[in-house]
Amino acid sequence: MRKRSVKRWLLLGIVSLSIGSLGYAQTQPQISVLSRGIWVAEMGQISGREVFTLTQSGDALQLTSEGYVRVPQKLEERVSAVLRLSLDYKPMSYTVLQMVEEPPGSNSITFIHGQASISGGQARVRREKVPSGTPEEKTLQTTKTWAVLEDEVLSHILLLPRLYQLAGKAELEIAGLIPLAGVVVEGKLSRLAPVQLVADGKESTAERLLLTGGSQPTELLTQQSELIGAVRSGQRTPFVYRGDLFPKGFQVK
Repeated sequence: MRKRSVKRWLLLGIVSLSIGSLGYAQTQPQISVLSRGIWVAEMGQISGREVFTLTQSGDALQLTSEGYVRVPQKLEERVSAVLRLSLDYKPMSYTVLQMVEEPPGSNSITFIHGQASISGGQARVRREKVPSGTPEEKTLQTTKTWAVLEDEVLSHILLLPRLYQLAGKAELEIAGLIPLAGVVVEGKLSRLAPVQLVADGKESTAERLLLTGGSQPTELLTQQSELIGAVRSGQRTPFVYRGDLFPKGFQVK
């Protein structure tokens, strides 16, 4: 591996360890692992993989994510993110580091560091490019329920079924915060009828939630209250799924 490549992976690893420790005091309460796994993304030429862990420590939750997205001959993105939440799955703070190499193998690399703090109906976001660029700061507001939905972080959709279940409403209006872009996309979550899945020749049932408000309606599929994948409405093949649970993927019957 070239010397520059070694240096950039070391840098990303150091920063990942750094942001992964944010929010912890020197003396930590007991940490419980609520969920962990691997997301696989397959969207045409785009492919990705992400490892996530959701933990509880005291009166807070933390979702850590490490992954990559590749577009052959065009770009490679690596992302490390930490999202802290209250026990009702509402976001409180967020830190993300994105590394973009465009095209892959070119050593033309940009680091983008993003942060967000959320309180009540207000979110303060900060974004900075390295090595060049000045920090950009914004304050965003909503009357709806906040959800951090960074495009580059696959595991954020993991939290939507939990947020919906705790809300106890037939329809939940959300404000999807995208800190790296500095925007909010409003959407709605509602219940759909269950569907049958086929994975490795075996059938099983999945519950469904419909997420609207983005560029295309998306169905979130869950089993035993755990998100296992997402499909675009009207399609049978998921564009993202739990690779640790379904190594060969699955199809909606």
